[in-house]
This record gives sequence, C-alpha cells and structure tokens, in this order.
Amino acid sequence: MIRRLRFRLTALLMGTCTLLLLILFSLIFGLTRQRLMQEDREILERAAELPLRGPEEKGDPSRLPAVRVLVDEDGTILKRSGADYYYVSEEDLSRLIRLALSKKESFGSLEKGKIHYLRRAAGEDARSGREGHEEEDAGEERKEEEENEEEEERLIVFSDFSASLRSLNALLRNCILIGLFALLFFFLLSFSFVQRAVRPVETAFESQRRFVSAASHELKTPLSVILSNAELLQRRIEEYSPSGEDSGKRKELRRFSENILSTSRQMRALTENLLELARMDGEDARLSGFETLDFSMLASEEALRFEVLFFESGRTLCSEIREGIFVLGAPVRLRQVLDILLDNAKKYGSPGGEVRLRLGAEGKKLLLCVDSPGKELSPKDCEKIFRRFYRVDESRGSGGGYGLGLPIAEKIIEFHRGRIWAESGNGRNRFFVELPRIER
Repeated sequence: MIRRLRFRLTALLMGTCTLLLLILFSLIFGLTRQRLMQEDREILERAAELPLRGPEEKGDPSRLPAVRVLVDEDGTILKRSGADYYYVSEEDLSRLIRLALSKKESFGSLEKGKIHYLRRAAGEDARSGREGHEEEDAGEERKEEEENEEEEERLIVFSDFSASLRSLNALLRNCILIGLFALLFFFLLSFSFVQRAVRPVETAFESQRRFVSAASHELKTPLSVILSNAELLQRRIEEYSPSGEDSGKRKELRRFSENILSTSRQMRALTENLLELARMDGEDARLSGFETLDFSMLASEEALRFEVLFFESGRTLCSEIREGIFVLGAPVRLRQVLDILLDNAKKYGSPGGEVRLRLGAEGKKLLLCVDSPGKELSPKDCEKIFRRFYRVDESRGSGGGYGLGLPIAEKIIEFHRGRIWAESGNGRNRFFVELPRIER
C-alpha cells in the first residue's frame, strides 16, 4: 500500500512536470518558428515590391536574400533577379516555378520546407523593365497582344529557408536535451519529496498494522478459552437426564451455550481475518510458497466440496471447468480465494437459486467467474465492495460477515499479479478473477 502510494505520488508529480515542460518548450519552439516564418514572408513581400532590372543591367539594388522571376502562364521565365545573392541553375529554377504554379496558396513552402515562395500577379513595377525594351520595335497590333499576355504574367519570389530550418532543428534538439536533464532533476526532487511526505503515513499505517496484529493475537487466547469452556459446557449439558424439570433447564442451558459458541466462532473468524490482512500488509508475505499447480484441479475440488454445502442451504452449484489450466501460485492462497467467492455466493445468493462456477482461458490469462442470483449490486457497490469492512447494507447485513473476505481475496490476487472485479446485472452478481497462466 505504501509502495503504491509512493509510486502514484511520484507519477503524479512527474506527469505534472512533464506536461509543464512540454507546454513551455512547445511555446518556445512554436513562437520561434512563427517568428522566422513571418520574417521570411516579410522579405518575400519586400522583394516583390521592387522592380526587376533588364538582362543588360548589372547588379541587383535590393540585395535581399530572394530570387524573383517574372513568368507567363506557361511558366516560361520572362525576367529574373536575385542571381547576385543566390546561384540557382535554370533547371532548378524552372522546377521550382512549376511547383509554385501548381500550388493553390499564394504563399507556401517547397522542397520539404527548405524553399519558401510568394506568388502574385505581376504589377507595373515588375513589368516596367520588360516594357521599356520592347516598346521601340512593337506596333499597334503588338501592343494589344502584349496587354492580353500581361494579364497572365506572374511574379514569383523564392527564398532559402534551410538555414532557419537548421536553427529550428538545433533548437528542438536543445529543448529535448534540456527537457531530459530537467526531468531527471525533477525525478530526484520528486522522489526525495515523496519519501518525506509519505513517511508520516507509513508510520501511522505501520502502527495500525502492529496494533491490529497485536490485538488479534491478544484476542485469540481468551476466545480459545471461551470456546473450550463453551464446548465443555455443552457436553456436560448432554449428560443431564431428559426427565421432568431437568429437561427444560437442559434446553435453556443448551441454547445459552450455542449462543456463546456461535458468537465466539464469529469473533475467532474476525480475528483470524484481521491477522491475515496484517500479515499480507507486511513486505515479507509477497512472494512465498509459489509453485506450478493445476488450477483446474483445484477449482474442481472446491466445487465438489461446496456442492454438498449448497445443497444443504437449498441452492445448487453448477461448474464448467476447462481442464489443463496451470498457474504459478500458492495453492493454499488460491484455494482461499475460491472458498471466499463460493462462500459469499452461498451466503448472499437467493434461496433456491443456481450458482455457476466457470473457469476458462483467454489468451495467456485464465478467467474464473462465480455467478450467483441475488439483489443486484450498484456500480458504486461493485467498485467499493473490495474495501475493508465495506458491506452492502440491504443484502449483506444479515449474513454475519465483517467485510474482510473480499479484501483478503483481492490481496491474494494482487500477489499473483492478477486482478479481481465485480459486475452485476439481470438479477445476478458476478465476481471475476483473472490470472496469468503458464503452458505445460
């Protein structure tokens, strides 16, 4: 229990720290990427506003890190600028132009994000250089064709985003490394904090366990004396003759002695259960007495033993047990689980009902089910019924139980790395046990 509490607190703290680091580094990375994208777009937009020079004009006054091209509707390059900043071959430039023209968005990325482009209709500034060199040789008919052609001209601006991508990748690697070191630091800090925080709980729990164990031990001796004397008294009562007044006194004394015996046996069962739980809460009871055993045979033996008890209580027990199911476990403990589940079905099941015991295999697990008719358990009861001293008032109040059998069964199943749960519906209550099985 304390170990589980430590694990849950550490997991909670580490989960919170991990979430905060993820949010922080995601914000840093996202904002940095957005800023770089915005800066690159601003460069593209500024470059798109500048006029393109003619082929015979030298130099590029913009000196912006961008390549600008003026193309027609077929993607043919009419004019370009930016060769002074980037060297781009005609073949690569033509391929980038085709990709940019095939995109629906006016701004986007190419080559897995390494190249950004901005596409827009060619303005007067972009066309001015081209028009100045063609006006001298063109006639009136040529001008009309050019006007129609210019409507399809596009200005495309390219920029290299690969350096920014490398910076982003370096930032991502740094965030991951810093995050790992931070998580290691937070783990050590959380572990130390949890150890200190759980120490008072561990002390209180250990004191409670010792008190329960000591009190149960102290109660066993007087209970044994009471039981012995009550049994002796009952035997002496049987020695009285059944005649006259003595017969009435004998019946009265017998009733008193039976009440003493019944109550003492209940108290002995309670103290034994408390001792059992106290031993299970100890760390030394976790993995003792395990062996390979035939669980099918174990379930068949318990079913055969309980058939008589069910018959005497006016109920029937039907078993469907698959043969050849083996587990690694403690035979005494697993038999105790079967006893608890079948005894509960006998105590709290509807009179005259049919109780079903089923054992099967699902993959690498065995599945045991004890299905009994009775008043349905609510979802809340199904969840809490394995808590210590928890009892469903209406259906379990008269059964004489103390709410310790199912918690003991749950502890045993946990030691065997399995799970136990309850379901209810259609007037029946079902208890399931799932355990890892082994092949033989």
